[in-house]
Amino acid sequence: SIFFAFVRDKSSRVVALELASGFTVLCGGRKSDKLEFAFDLIDDDKDGRLSRRGLWKYLRSFLTVLMSISSASANMTEGHIYSAIDSASTWATAQVFGAEQDKGLGNNDNSSK
Repeated sequence: SIFFAFVRDKSSRVVALELASGFTVLCGGRKSDKLEFAFDLIDDDKDGRLSRRGLWKYLRSFLTVLMSISSASANMTEGHIYSAIDSASTWATAQVFGAEQDKGLGNNDNSSK
């Protein structure tokens, strides 16, 4: 189930904000509205800036939902699924923040508006 895809240890606990953020991919409505909602969830300090960690958490949540409903993950172990999700989230985050720095838009706190 989708809920248990977010359980990464044996505690059976899930971070509610990550679950809610990941679920936005399944919700109806405009993409911009869903992204705004997810951004509000992951902007931990409510400064209107997206941190590197915040983007990584969003992408990880998004990919966790997609992998949990995908038939492609049926032949993968749980460890391989989590590894693929973490690697893809890390790579995509690095691409976003690397592109920002390449264009001279980056700043010292590794966040983006």
